[in-house]
Amino acid sequence: MDKQLKKALDTQFEKLKTEMLETITGLLKKLEDKVDRLENENTELRSRLNAMERYDRGDCLEIHNVPHSPEENLNELVCEIGKQMEVNFTSDDISTTYRIPVAKSNRNKAVAPRIFVKFVRRNTKRQMYAARSKKRVTHQSLGFHTAGKVYLHESLTKAQSQLFFAAKDRVAECGYKYIWTQDQQIYVRATDKSKRISIDSDSDLAKIVELADTDESEVVAAAESGGTSSSSNGIRQSQRNKRR
Repeated sequence: MDKQLKKALDTQFEKLKTEMLETITGLLKKLEDKVDRLENENTELRSRLNAMERYDRGDCLEIHNVPHSPEENLNELVCEIGKQMEVNFTSDDISTTYRIPVAKSNRNKAVAPRIFVKFVRRNTKRQMYAARSKKRVTHQSLGFHTAGKVYLHESLTKAQSQLFFAAKDRVAECGYKYIWTQDQQIYVRATDKSKRISIDSDSDLAKIVELADTDESEVVAAAESGGTSSSSNGIRQSQRNKRR
């Protein structure tokens, strides 16, 4: 009798254990599906937000390495830079200008705060950005007594800026010649004759493959003077410094 009771209890216990395990497994599966769904929704929302920010910055530029003056009129200064680049516009074509605070890591260095410019019309920004490599503006040409060049960069979102610098590192590692941005889109090109490659996400970094003949290649890193956007006529980096 005791053996039959023990067997019955063991059978019931195994049944309950199986049912509980199935219930817990089902709950875990539902939770995993929910987490996956929430992660996908979060990724999609981030992507949409970044797209909206990119569009909003489509008429914006950042001007680097312009000496700071306590009594400066930024609108007039930006107009003068445009005039020297042979892109004529007035203060009425500018929506807003201001100096971007210097990062904490650079506050002990002689770094002039960047000038943020938002134009009324996107076409004005595009003309300025297109002219950046054709006509150089210097400290002296703007009336300052220091030596230096002025650089124009697109105003990238935080996500785009991080992606740009990741691509810049990859370009240097693989010996590509160009990296630049156009309308907030990141592009790289291995040589003058090769096709450009668009970089939209971290997964696209795998498109930047190492060149077969790196000895004859030359890296052109376009984020001149540490800027957050780029041009195809950027700083030339020696191939022997390509490897880290």
